[in-house]
Amino acid sequence: VAPGMTNTLMYRTWLATQPDPDLIYRQTLASIPQGRLAEAVDVAAAIAYLASNDASHVTGASIAVDGGYTAT
Repeated sequence: VAPGMTNTLMYRTWLATQPDPDLIYRQTLASIPQGRLAEAVDVAAAIAYLASNDASHVTGASIAVDGGYTAT
């Protein structure tokens, strides 16, 4: 699982250190096709899928959980 920008304490702490956090946040969202940060539950859902029987034949795959960021 390859998470993109995720709304975590680490991200929020980093954002708070930026000269203009609101601008950086808006720029970040603008770079993500779905227009939002991932939430921990989004990443957890991908992990749960890979751990489930539904993914029993999935091998060697990297699942991007990034709202389409790496697809552009």
